[in-house]
Amino acid sequence: MMLYKDATQPADDRVKDLMARMSLAEKLAQLRSVDAEVVAPGGCVDTDLLSRQLTEGVGHLARSTAKGDTAIEQVAAYSNDIQRFLLENTRLGIPALVYERNFLAAPANEPSSMPAPIALAASFSTSLAREFAVLQRSRMRAIGSHMILSPVLDVAHSDSADPVIGSFGSDPYLVARIGVAVVRGLQGELLRDGVAACAAHFVGGGEGQKTWPLQVGPRQLREQLAEPFAAAIRDADLAAVMLGSHSLDGLVPSVSRQLLQDILRDELGFEGLVVSDATLMQQLISTHRLANDARQAAARALRSGVDAQLPDSQFFEEPLALGLQDERIEIGQINQAVRRLLRLKFRLGLFDRVLVDESATAQHFSSARERDYAGKLASQSVVMLRNDGVLPLKVNVAQVNPGTSTVTSTMASTVMVVNCIHGAAAQSGGPEATPGAANLLASALRARLGGPVGFATPQWRVDERADANTISAQLLESASAADVVVVCLGVEEGIDNARDWAEETLRDEPMNLVRRLAEAGTRVVSVLYGGLFTDAGLLAKHSSALLLAWQPGAQGGEALVDLLFGDVNPAARLPIDLPATSRDPGFSFGYGLSYSKLEYTNLQCPESVDTHGVLRLAFDVSNRSAIATDEVVQVYAMGRIAKVRQPDLQLIAFNRIHLAGGATRTCEFRIDPSQLSYFNEAMDLSVGAADVHLCIGGSSTDVALQAVVRITGPRRKLSQRQIVAAQVTGPV
Repeated sequence: MMLYKDATQPADDRVKDLMARMSLAEKLAQLRSVDAEVVAPGGCVDTDLLSRQLTEGVGHLARSTAKGDTAIEQVAAYSNDIQRFLLENTRLGIPALVYERNFLAAPANEPSSMPAPIALAASFSTSLAREFAVLQRSRMRAIGSHMILSPVLDVAHSDSADPVIGSFGSDPYLVARIGVAVVRGLQGELLRDGVAACAAHFVGGGEGQKTWPLQVGPRQLREQLAEPFAAAIRDADLAAVMLGSHSLDGLVPSVSRQLLQDILRDELGFEGLVVSDATLMQQLISTHRLANDARQAAARALRSGVDAQLPDSQFFEEPLALGLQDERIEIGQINQAVRRLLRLKFRLGLFDRVLVDESATAQHFSSARERDYAGKLASQSVVMLRNDGVLPLKVNVAQVNPGTSTVTSTMASTVMVVNCIHGAAAQSGGPEATPGAANLLASALRARLGGPVGFATPQWRVDERADANTISAQLLESASAADVVVVCLGVEEGIDNARDWAEETLRDEPMNLVRRLAEAGTRVVSVLYGGLFTDAGLLAKHSSALLLAWQPGAQGGEALVDLLFGDVNPAARLPIDLPATSRDPGFSFGYGLSYSKLEYTNLQCPESVDTHGVLRLAFDVSNRSAIATDEVVQVYAMGRIAKVRQPDLQLIAFNRIHLAGGATRTCEFRIDPSQLSYFNEAMDLSVGAADVHLCIGGSSTDVALQAVVRITGPRRKLSQRQIVAAQVTGPV
């Protein structure tokens, strides 16, 4: 048996043996990526196409299962067909690494459709994040996929040019901890049983639009933008990194040895695969103007440390061969990229068991477990930003019809849902016409109340003479007659002009409706969907209650009804700032309301801790109401005297705990002083003597306990790979 086919041998030895057997053409083929639609159009494998295109093999096969209409069993079947061809019809039988571009969210009308990634961050629950990733891993392995271009570890902002819906928020520590949980869930204890996480977009991709030139200093680059990647590398053995297509102080990641070698590999200790974004190579020529042609772009990228171009290889196939001929690149650079990919394939176990059981595929999709999880995440990620007492809604039972179980509610005919969500689903005429977010909520409300629920989609029109939006008098009349009006606002998933709509339409048309209803004395519960909320504060002023629901998935309607009626106590927190404007105060990171009253007491905190020691915190959290709730406990360090300016508030620990009505629980944390380290004037990372002001509470602005801890002892020099995250040692 050839050594590389022996599953008992170490991965590195198998890579060495296989590399020694490969021709240059076979090595270059491993740097290729082919879109699945090219060799399997419509999900049907074309053997002639395979024979023409994959004669020497292929490194990567790109797929977007989440966006397709192909039956899931067929997806698994064509994975097997392609892998069989590679195993049986190429000289060395090297399997392809099949990767997905997106999380495998089922179509919106399927009951297991998941909430958007930002919901994980809003839950402040690493256990929920890991469970999400475990479900994704199960789905991917079932259909023969091995890597996913996720999670997004960009530190995003609510006022950035790109939506935050696919991110984990604006705080580096929160992004890092949720990201680590997702990577661990995807990759598993052993990578051969998991799928490779390819974290995006190294580095700084959340700071603006995709190709924006950004001015970011070396300190911010490391402490904020790179820290989530550093955490995923050191705490979860991140397998792969996808590059951003922007520039940082003139440096474009795909052609910057400073970013890829000096920082990513040398400073952060990354040993995995580096891949380019979809159109990045072309942008090197047309946008960034760093190369004259494909040959020069490919050579610069390979020399800088890029291992593959995805999803196709027009820049990483013939251009690399030509680059070898004219000595722009060396064979050693080709070998390095091939070696990294093969090592990942061996770690994933692709040479030992690459074919999947097609008959078992369906059980991994739309299962009861997935539906339950989708509902749980939806309910635990909705942030309540305002409540004047209208929530939870109360249903007074008027009568139970004799001989039946039918319950008639006094509220059943006085609830109205108004659909102001921008998108295709917003054009429906009733709550069952499409599976859009407002429609799902209206249907769930009707099911809960046992009777009709009013539903309307306003048809906005413009009075040309006054150039102002007008609202149907009939709509205002019927809505004003309702006991409660639930107004759904925001942007449906997939709308390209989301930012323009969020900035202008939200403040004009639906906002005017909410204002008019409030002026008429109607109790308005506003529900915000999407990821850009520039007028949340203004909306809160005109609403009796305001809920931020993100994109909650197919179970979002039922989850919101549970929250509205108090079956579930809202406990999610903002993973981003909703900034103040000239018209409203906005909402701060970590903010969120519940139906319970919480009290923090009995803080136990040492007066000092050595730079090489561990800070142990303990305190009690009590639920002073009869309503069970979750609480997101947050620990911040305030800006301190240092060599360079420190953040005003720095999140250093959090934990989501459950409290029964009237219950008290003790929270305990172990905080390593490395979390308080910073890069000084000479860009050396260390932690030294200082007085640190700790703030503990339910949000960054709701501080219940405070303490000052003196950091003592000799200055402790560190690298970013040595930072230790806070450990929860109390109740989980």
